[in-house]
Order: sequence, then C-alpha cells, then structure tokens
Amino acid sequence: MSDVKTIRESLSMPQERMAVYLGISRVMLSMVEIGNRTLPLHAIAKLEQLEAALKNLPIQPTANSLAELQQQAVEKRALLNRRSKDCRRQVQQAEIQMKWMQEQCENCIRSLRMVAYTLSQLGDSETDKLDRVNMELQEMETLKKMEQYGPGAQATLRLKINALAYEAEEALKLVF
Repeated sequence: MSDVKTIRESLSMPQERMAVYLGISRVMLSMVEIGNRTLPLHAIAKLEQLEAALKNLPIQPTANSLAELQQQAVEKRALLNRRSKDCRRQVQQAEIQMKWMQEQCENCIRSLRMVAYTLSQLGDSETDKLDRVNMELQEMETLKKMEQYGPGAQATLRLKINALAYEAEEALKLVF
C-alpha cells in the first residue's frame, strides 16, 4: 500500500476531504501522515480501493475513457446531490420532531407541577389517600414520558440533526 499522503496529494485532495472519505477525523489523518498513528481497518480498506482505482486509470486517457469518467462524475454528482437533499429533508423532519418533543416535555413539566401542587393540598382522609395514590401514579406516568421527550432524548435527536446537516453539507462540497 502506498503512503496515504502521496495518494492524497496525487489527487490534490485536502486532508479534511480525504478524512471524510476514509471515515476518520482530519487530526487522525494528519497523525497517520506523519507516522504517529496507523489507519483503522475500515480506512485501510477504503484507501486500498482508492489506490486500486487510481492504478486502473489509463495513463493517457482515451476519448472513450474520458467520456466514461465524465459520465461517472455526472452520476456521482447526481447521487451526492440526492443524498444531500435527502439529508436536508431528514433534518427538517427531525426539527419538526424536536419541536413536538419540546412541547411534550413542557406538558410533562406542567403536569408534574400540577401533581406536586395537588399532593401538597391533600390531607389524611380516605378520599385524600386515594387521590394521593392516583396522583403518584400520574406522576410516575409523566416521569416515563419525560424520559421519552425530555432533555436526554432531545440531546440525542439534536446529535442526529447535526450529523445529518454535516453529511448534507459534505455531500454538497464533494459535488462542487
């Protein structure tokens, strides 16, 4: 296998773009290029595929091979464009879901406040004891909902949104 830096430079590719292609961080790629780290197996496989593709390119491209390469480039640009649009669509859907989750979380908070207030008003009568049990059951149900819609679930969804937005942006960078 050839040197990563040699392959990257032969393609006039910046480190960031090569890192995205290999599925590693730019910092890791930099460390690999200076010999402080080794590539993970998945990145080695991608690099070998890239190297094999480079070796199969004709040295003096013919008109047919240039036309094929141009057609492949057009197809890849179209594919990347579709992927970018798909990611942006998923981001929009996830943003709608995030807004809904925030509303559900706010409803849960209001419900918990109402339960806390009601519990503070109950006495020791038999009716109040029954109401207390019902309020505690409602509180447990509301806390379960908070796990689904609360800050932790929202943070997970925000990570997904950020990853999709990044993927959409990177796909567009590769197109242009």
